[in-house]
Amino acid sequence: MVFLIEALTTGGAQRQLYNLAVQLGGLGHRVSLVAYHLVDYNHRDHFRGQFERAGVQVTEVPVMPPWRRLRALRRIVRAAEPDVVIAFLRRPGLLAELTGLPARRFALIVSERTGKEGGRSVRDLTYFQFHRLADAVVANSVHLEQYVRGAAPWLGPRLRQITNSVDLEHFRPADSPPPPHGALRVLAVGRFRPEKNFLALAAALRLLRTTDPALEVTVDWYGNNFFRGQTPSERSRPYLELLDVLRRSGLEEVFRVHPPVTDVVPLYQQADVLCLPSRYESLPNVVCEALACGLPVLASAVSDNHRLVREGENGFLFDPREPHGIAEAVRRFAKLSADERAAMGLAGRRLAEELLAPRTAAGRWAELIEEVVTAKRAARQAGW
Repeated sequence: MVFLIEALTTGGAQRQLYNLAVQLGGLGHRVSLVAYHLVDYNHRDHFRGQFERAGVQVTEVPVMPPWRRLRALRRIVRAAEPDVVIAFLRRPGLLAELTGLPARRFALIVSERTGKEGGRSVRDLTYFQFHRLADAVVANSVHLEQYVRGAAPWLGPRLRQITNSVDLEHFRPADSPPPPHGALRVLAVGRFRPEKNFLALAAALRLLRTTDPALEVTVDWYGNNFFRGQTPSERSRPYLELLDVLRRSGLEEVFRVHPPVTDVVPLYQQADVLCLPSRYESLPNVVCEALACGLPVLASAVSDNHRLVREGENGFLFDPREPHGIAEAVRRFAKLSADERAAMGLAGRRLAEELLAPRTAAGRWAELIEEVVTAKRAARQAGW
């Protein structure tokens, strides 16, 4: 089988594709990966080493004009003669669908993994029309599945929902709690793009300094700023705006920004709480990982976050449009005792074990792969 994705940068889709490759490889499937690049920026190969260490052959398509990219992908995919191609994210899905024209011999599964803000759009409906060319469409959250099903009822028979998974052996609580400290340590992980809503978190931190001056809070945000070397790219504007806001607000010492790291587990294990203030998500990978590490979560009340964050049990939810709501969630958590925070962490770990076990997700994927491959072979034998 061939996996297709845009870049191997720091992202939840890339992490989930790696998890799936490892699990399917363990089930005896031969997996290879094709990744293409739209722009040269730092950390675009973040996951490449992990795929290669897992025995996955990686082929990369460099930056090139769109039609050359499509021809290159078509050549690579067809030369591999796969039984099935699995594309993660919308643009890779579209390219996989076009690669199969006018007639493909492989089964094709595309994946809807991007959250939604607002109502249906022409852009959405265009992608959904092209999904007619796929054998199956997988949404990674209940919310996203419901949206696609309502917006594109013609995809109903092909639509599946398969939840993300987490490597529960790697993402796990620390053997011992971190040493005592003064300030509440808030961790945030996510690329520096507007939908991640870091400006609202900065506004909440500014509010807390005014309303609760005795409450010490630090935020450490790890993510890709999309620089090329030391030079900002067009996609770096939101990051530069955040730096300007932090400088003008005097928050630079308490809201710290960092590049992505190879292993995020120590970050989860050393923080007090994860905060994800995104305006929209599907099923956020960082929340899944934090829960597995026994870290309580403060998250925006969007998409499937309510399935992961149980109010008052393993974290708190808030309205991402309201910095006051974010500040209140931080304040509520800060008031908890050490025992109450520990109980939240244990509840989060139990939920991760219940909902996010890798074998469960891999089993559902394996069943779907067998279904579409068998149907494709039958169609070919029938001369379709």
